[in-house]
Amino acid sequence: MSRLGHFLTRTTTTTTTTTTIITSGSIPVPDPALVYFPPSFPQSLRPPSSELGVVPNFLSPHNHDVLVSAAARKLKRLARGPYNEAHFDSVITGYKEASISAWNLSPNQLPINNANNNKNNNNKVNVDLESLYDSDESVNIILRNFERAVESVLASMHVPPVQKWLPPHVLELRDGNSGIGHHVDHKTAFGETIAGLCLISPAVMKFRSVEDPAAEFSVLLPPRCFYFQRGSVRYKFSHAIPLNPDEHEFKGDKVVRRQRVSIMIRDSLIAPPFFNSRNQ
Repeated sequence: MSRLGHFLTRTTTTTTTTTTIITSGSIPVPDPALVYFPPSFPQSLRPPSSELGVVPNFLSPHNHDVLVSAAARKLKRLARGPYNEAHFDSVITGYKEASISAWNLSPNQLPINNANNNKNNNNKVNVDLESLYDSDESVNIILRNFERAVESVLASMHVPPVQKWLPPHVLELRDGNSGIGHHVDHKTAFGETIAGLCLISPAVMKFRSVEDPAAEFSVLLPPRCFYFQRGSVRYKFSHAIPLNPDEHEFKGDKVVRRQRVSIMIRDSLIAPPFFNSRNQ
């Protein structure tokens, strides 16, 4: 049975589990140890921490399992059949994907209004996820929490707020013989900020300078983390998850490629300042 199948068949616990809708005061901290620049990397090309970060252990194990199960359910319906061998732009191998508008509800559309009396002193709303297990409502709550977390990290670095998030995009890579070739995400399809939740297994993402292809650095994406990229990392670096298992390494250590699911969010293309001023 696949790891994804394991998550689909496991029994839920009876322990009450809550997630927090972040409204103020709670700022996740990126771990710089998950980003590796080799000694030869040019200092002049090194992006600031406001343009790339990885926050480990963002998802609780329970919330992780909710997203894995919900992603499998959606892909079974929206991406039927075997894994695709070639993406339309020849970038991805061994994958299934879908954009899910049902996971893009605004906070006032979520069933949390009755929780207002449960606000604590930090102005957070706690929601019992057990009553919403593996439902679109539950996923929406987790993803709105994710968006607020990304926004709070960027705000702490004095980055302008995201105006609008596009519907989440789910990508599954199969267990072995899958990967993503080097590419820069479409500059005219969405805006400056991209963030992703990483599920099931770790992955190594490689970044390569468009101006100097010899300049590469690596990022380790453990399960339950989220990462973000923006600015020069968004526009001036290509990124990839190597298909070749020998290249799927971090700081010299091989990382075994397994089945992986990511849930990506991207901001809407509303005059991104970095692209307009520096990339035309």
